[in-house]
Amino acid sequence: MNNTELRSEVLETADAAVTPRKKELYALPLSAILIIFVLLGLLLAACIVNALTIGRLQERTEALENQLLLAEGELAEAQGRLEIAQAAADEADSKVAAAPVNYDEILRAVAHRGFSAAAPENTLPAFRLAKERGFSYVETDVQFTADGYAVCLHDQYIDRVSNGSGTIDSMSLEEVRQYDFGAWKGADYAGTRIPTLEEFLELCRNLELHPYIEMKPETVTGEVRARQLAQIVEACGMKGKVTWISFSHYLLSVMRDCDPEAPLGYLVDDADVNAVAMANTLRNGHNRVFLDAGSYTDELCQICADNDMPLEIWTVDKEEQILNLNPYITGVTSNRLLAGKVRYEAYMGRD
Repeated sequence: MNNTELRSEVLETADAAVTPRKKELYALPLSAILIIFVLLGLLLAACIVNALTIGRLQERTEALENQLLLAEGELAEAQGRLEIAQAAADEADSKVAAAPVNYDEILRAVAHRGFSAAAPENTLPAFRLAKERGFSYVETDVQFTADGYAVCLHDQYIDRVSNGSGTIDSMSLEEVRQYDFGAWKGADYAGTRIPTLEEFLELCRNLELHPYIEMKPETVTGEVRARQLAQIVEACGMKGKVTWISFSHYLLSVMRDCDPEAPLGYLVDDADVNAVAMANTLRNGHNRVFLDAGSYTDELCQICADNDMPLEIWTVDKEEQILNLNPYITGVTSNRLLAGKVRYEAYMGRD
């Protein structure tokens, strides 16, 4: 065997020994490649899933952003409406603050003989001062002079409120006009004369005061005197614009006939169910009738409520009393206090 043949045989023998090993070597990279491809597939799938998830998140984010923009728009619109409402409320508050309070709608206040706490009672200065202090209702008493003039005076004697002496029904109007009915209350009122009922009514008409006129049974002694008062009121253009009050049911019934639309107040010291029943008989379907009591109980208030009978009281000069009144009471006669204002300021709080 020559060298060439020997070399070929050796190579074939070596190749036969190496071939299985080469296959193994070739096989290992293929498995690895398969694994790699699998891993790549998994990675790709993960990327796709992540991409889809991110897409959904982006869509959700955009939706939330749109909702947020919409909510911001609605909030801005709501704030605009709130500002408009607040401006309207501020304007309304300013109007309320500027408008005067009608205290009589809260609790009617009647100035007893005018603003008699500071001015001489039953005189024109007292009634003017009542108007200045905010009263819309003023009360007076009527007496008659010897020559038949009706004048504003509480007592039959003039001694307490003037520098004169004697009974009013013993003097003519000219005589009683000579006396000073103001100096006893202070130098500022010196020279004040007793007013006639006509002068009182004219003042009330000019100042838009509503008069309460008390007819005293011992003075207005019958139908003739009562009708005289009604004629004076009518002549002054005040028919239906005067409230008549009296302890006399009879005199009130006369006034009901003379002035059918005039309010009537039945005066009583200690009211009870019988007083309410008596007051009820004064109604005619056109007039306002009320009980005007010197004292009251909660039981009386309930009786009045059951009979739809308004209840006013006299004479209250302490704020504490007004604040503690039964809420059914509709009016208060006072020498100095605006009852409705007292209640209003207590509710709103004093500055």
